[in-house]
Amino acid sequence: MPAADHPQRRLRSSIGAALARRGPIAPWRERVLATSTALVVLLVVQFVLGLTALVGTAITTTATPFPSGFVATPVGQFLGAFLLYPWPFYVTAALVLLVVRPVSAAQPLPVVLVRGALAGAVGTVALALVGIVPGVLLSLEGGTWANLALYLTSIPLSRGIGLTAVLLVGCVLARLWLHEPRVGDGVAEVEAGTDERAAADPHPVTDAEGVEAEGARTERTARPDALAAPVAAPAAPLPTPRRSARRADDHSRFAPPEDR
Repeated sequence: MPAADHPQRRLRSSIGAALARRGPIAPWRERVLATSTALVVLLVVQFVLGLTALVGTAITTTATPFPSGFVATPVGQFLGAFLLYPWPFYVTAALVLLVVRPVSAAQPLPVVLVRGALAGAVGTVALALVGIVPGVLLSLEGGTWANLALYLTSIPLSRGIGLTAVLLVGCVLARLWLHEPRVGDGVAEVEAGTDERAAADPHPVTDAEGVEAEGARTERTARPDALAAPVAAPAAPLPTPRRSARRADDHSRFAPPEDR
């Protein structure tokens, strides 16, 4: 098989793994953390973009005696772009990532990307479905059904593609954050290993006993015959002969020997 077909096979397998429920299911805590991280990234980006548009609109907008409603004001446009219009996307994408196809740190990066794109696609469909109501109202008011066509096609697609791109970035950041070892994990692993060894050995050796055993082992190695040969008791000291005290005028040592 040509080498160029291997990336395509890996891509197809990643898409199949992302669309199917295979492998271990992520716990709810990890699901909530991953979904919350992705949505927070999306909301922050949307807030920054909306705030930038609000500043530009506030500078160029002039007060008129006949305003066209709250939605046409700078604050109304900010709330509409940040919260009012994309809320169906937020809700449906969160449900997909939380329940239908959750994202976890143990999944490969292609699987995370495919599941994030799936959540974005479902959110875009939700935007189109919710847009039926304002599209019909505006079409009846304006006398043309072009507004309904716009709310079903171009408007949800243009917003959904941008929201999906930001959601993918949030999913990748959530995976990296959950996959990164946090402070305290190494200590917890060491303590867990110590507990397992203590459970396996019912009579653990303390530090003091270990030091004493090591010292005795070293002494036996240095002197292998120390225990084989019996230890002899120390001999009693020999008495030192005492010389008799003689006076200075005693010349008996010069006397001839006696006849026997």
